This record gives sequence, structure tokens and C-alpha cells, in this order.
Amino acid sequence: AGCKARLAIGDTAGALADADEATRIAPKFPQCHLLRGDALFAMGEYHSAEDAFARALDLDPSIRRSKSFKARLEKLREKLVSVSSSS
Repeated sequence: AGCKARLAIGDTAGALADADEATRIAPKFPQCHLLRGDALFAMGEYHSAEDAFARALDLDPSIRRSKSFKARLEKLREKLVSVSSSS
């Protein structure tokens, strides 16, 4: 919950540190990778966020059906399109 709380107050670096620690402790837990992706997304690191979301999906393919996962992917796609079109 630390990662989510830090994101809520805008502490993206702290959120990423929490998520990195969580993935170190529980590398096979998809939620850790989702939180890491959320932190990276908030920092504007869209390709790294995409990698984190892909790792979560590899660990648990059923999350593909989750509304929150679909929303994450949609926001990420929008950002990736805007970044690539502005380059």
C-alpha cells in the first residue's frame, strides 16, 4: 500500500523505490509489477512501464480481463502514441 499512497501524494520516486523493493521481495507476485508500472508511468517512463505491465501479465495472464489492467493499458497506449507522434 506504500506505493499507492506515495503515488497519491505525488512522490513518484518513493513509489518506485517501494515497488522495486516489493518486486525484489516477491518477484512472482504480479501486483508488485503492476505497482512498479504505475510508478514508472507516473514518472513518464512509458516504455519501462510497458515492460513492468508485460511482466505482470506473464506472471498472471488472467489479469488481461481485469478492468483496471485494461484501463492501465489504454492510458499507456495513449501516452506512447503521443510520445511517438511528437518525436
